[in-house]
Amino acid sequence: MLMCSRGAGSTDANGRPRGGIFVDLALQAHAEPWYKDEFCKHPALLSFIAKLTGWGDDTLSLARSLLRNNTPHNKAIGVHYDQIFLRHGEDTSMTAWVPMGDIALDGGGLIYLENGHVLGREIETNFFNKAKQTGLTEEEAKDAFNKNMMSGGLLADGPKEFAEDRGLRWLVTEYEAGDVVLHTPYTIHASTINKDPKNIIRLGTDLRFVNSSRPYDKRWTNVYSFGDGV
Repeated sequence: MLMCSRGAGSTDANGRPRGGIFVDLALQAHAEPWYKDEFCKHPALLSFIAKLTGWGDDTLSLARSLLRNNTPHNKAIGVHYDQIFLRHGEDTSMTAWVPMGDIALDGGGLIYLENGHVLGREIETNFFNKAKQTGLTEEEAKDAFNKNMMSGGLLADGPKEFAEDRGLRWLVTEYEAGDVVLHTPYTIHASTINKDPKNIIRLGTDLRFVNSSRPYDKRWTNVYSFGDGV
């Protein structure tokens, strides 16, 4: 239930996020059977992905998921697209973002950039062209934390300026428990700051699916742990 897999605020002397028992339980939740075996691999969702993509029996639910919270008035998730963090495989993965509970418009849910899937692909192409020009090795170019990326692999910290600079809009909606949002590896998204007047913590998770018959990022076959380098 970390705020973001690429940083949960300040860290202690051992590099772990501060937060005491809250952070410890949040990390532990990723490996709980009810979550990793029952929720993340729910047969209804797995079956739907298999039919939608045409992957059939080759559909694989990756073990590494991101169970996140968005606490009121805390830092939002920055602008990004998922392929940045899945570059050790083909760009054919599918993400299912699942809000775990109702999320009001001001509750800090995910927002999506209009035509962001097109812009994301363009940005990735330009990135690899720049990587060649600056002499990055293939392995360095795959790393979301390389010298040509922003801190944490993000495209921007704040969504407002990112969209305005490109003359695009952010698409925003409220969510209900049971909703699932599917997006491609290049779909640009972020979150807003949770300003829920009742101080409700927004909880959601990122589940990722791949075609196991094609090359995919094997680093995502292990349950998430802090500092796993992805």
